[in-house]
Amino acid sequence: MVLEVVLSLLIPLLISFGLLLFIIIFTVNKKLKPFGQVASEIEKMSASALQEFQNPNLPIELKPFIDSFNSLIARLADSINSERNFTNYAAHELKTPLAAIGVQTHLLINNKNKEKEKEYVQDLLNGINRATHLINQLLTLSRLESDRLNIEKEKCDLAKLTKLIIQNYLIKAEEKNLSLELKTSPQNQDFFILGNLIYLEIIIGNLIDNAIKYSYRDQKITITISQEPNFVKFIIANSGDQILPQEIEKIFSNFYRVNRLENKNPNIGCGLGLAIAKKIADIHNAQISFSSKDGLNSVKLEFPSS
Repeated sequence: MVLEVVLSLLIPLLISFGLLLFIIIFTVNKKLKPFGQVASEIEKMSASALQEFQNPNLPIELKPFIDSFNSLIARLADSINSERNFTNYAAHELKTPLAAIGVQTHLLINNKNKEKEKEYVQDLLNGINRATHLINQLLTLSRLESDRLNIEKEKCDLAKLTKLIIQNYLIKAEEKNLSLELKTSPQNQDFFILGNLIYLEIIIGNLIDNAIKYSYRDQKITITISQEPNFVKFIIANSGDQILPQEIEKIFSNFYRVNRLENKNPNIGCGLGLAIAKKIADIHNAQISFSSKDGLNSVKLEFPSS
């Protein structure tokens, strides 16, 4: 009797347990199948073919994971593109200065005229300086493209920062007998903006360096900083060759140089100064523009007030 009671209870329980186990396995497999599809799609991806995962048939429970994964893929693709661009830029742009350094070194080695030796050494030094400047600009450009979404900002006084940076360019300005003048309006006031100090130093330095390179000799470079209702305005102006409207449209592009100015002086720059300035301005939500009129070229920056 006991055995019959046990069996009468146990057999339905075993049957129910088996059926329940089958249902659980079937349900779990069905729910986990999308993970297998995602894993299969991820397995097919490569560094050269990264793309966001799109499948409207995936269950809604996977949406947060897919959104996070797609965000990661976008950041990874940007990073890879930055590295690829840096490699392409470096390979293309370094050919000329390195070739020039090779030629100048060859001339120096084979030189038998002592009077020419100093000239060849100076040419070699100019080539090395240009290659060094280009590499630094390329590294800055590469870092900007990868860091533009994750830079730390702090409150800083644009006038005080500019005053400090000007000191770094006084010797270079003296070589062309140029004077650097900083004007603030109103005077004795703080001009606070929210920015990254490293990138602000780069953009101000690039603009001053450009103004010196493209300025006529024996002139004045003027930097004006003024407080407007909703922004801080920074203008740097120098006397130089007029830039045509069609040239201004391209002046913030990577490696763009005005050919007629480059022909006058092939060592003036690598065409990245204003391109980097534009990217740094964008990071700081600042407006940047260039104007050329009556022999005066100027770059204007408008930073949101802090």
